[in-house]
Amino acid sequence: MEIRNNSTMRREIKKLITKKKEKDMLSSYLIEEEHERVISLDVKETESFLKQCEKRLPHFQNPGALVTKAAIACGNLEANPLMKNYVSFYMIEHLSRTDPHFLQENPYLKYIQTPDTKVGDYHLEKVAYEPMTIILDEEPAVDGLSIAPHFTLLEDRFQFPILIGSEGLIGAVTPFEIHAYQQMIGQAYGQVVIYGLKLGYLPYMVHLKNDVDHITIIEEREEVIDLFYKQILPQFDHPEKITVMKGRYQDHSHMSGDCLLYDQYQDQHEGLPFYLSAPHHQGYYYLETSILEQLRRLMLYDLEGWLEHQESIDEALIDQQVGRFLKQLKIKDQRSLMRLFDLKGLKREITKQ
Repeated sequence: MEIRNNSTMRREIKKLITKKKEKDMLSSYLIEEEHERVISLDVKETESFLKQCEKRLPHFQNPGALVTKAAIACGNLEANPLMKNYVSFYMIEHLSRTDPHFLQENPYLKYIQTPDTKVGDYHLEKVAYEPMTIILDEEPAVDGLSIAPHFTLLEDRFQFPILIGSEGLIGAVTPFEIHAYQQMIGQAYGQVVIYGLKLGYLPYMVHLKNDVDHITIIEEREEVIDLFYKQILPQFDHPEKITVMKGRYQDHSHMSGDCLLYDQYQDQHEGLPFYLSAPHHQGYYYLETSILEQLRRLMLYDLEGWLEHQESIDEALIDQQVGRFLKQLKIKDQRSLMRLFDLKGLKREITKQ
């Protein structure tokens, strides 16, 4: 891949990087990990806001308290009126109310009891979002270079289970996870292999399907397996459909089935190294869109550093694994470049390698 000696290609990459940074400006404030996907609103400040939002929040033209709280939650925007306005207008278009029945009728939340339990360093417990909390409730949609986070307002207190381990959060069941797993659940049939156990949400929802015969779960943490057997599996409608095998993905990557579901990472940051190293046979990956977006972002920043400041691309690399993938690419012309930074084109390139 020799781009630096091609002035046309250099200009195209720089344009692409500039455009991508503009598109990323909002997401860097709203959905980065340190903001925990949560914006809290004061009930009194929000009272008038809610009265004028009887049907759909996007129609409301004066976000009031929302703007202030969003600005505070997403960084110090008081000194940046342009970004403050950007955040407020964005939220008007991409904020909706959570349908309470959506959560109340979710089978896992409705039927699976998750009492406070500790096994070794792993702790199953319940936490809650307080009333008037805004959360990121699904994977951001991708349109070209743009990503569009969608938020929902929880008007009532929402309690949900989480699993915490020595390495941090292992799993949770929130509106975000419920939406994020929908495609994987919908695709499952026959003999299913799931890599990763977490709170057992994905296996539970999959095992309820009439066209699913059996589920094999691969999980490397013995404590997580013990907790699942002790508290979760006995509540399954058909526990006989479930087999759990202890081991790492690398030791069981040969597993075959009608449907393979990859869920052994918590977010796109953890998922990216696995996604680049996994053999890409037929299967479905948790947060695949977010993983591809993360890869595209890192690749553009690597290219920017290489074009602007570094002697070699190795010196510009943010992530070595992403760099290895980047150096293997064959970018011949503007068309192949643009195809690469389309997420579908990027996935095709990964599948080839």
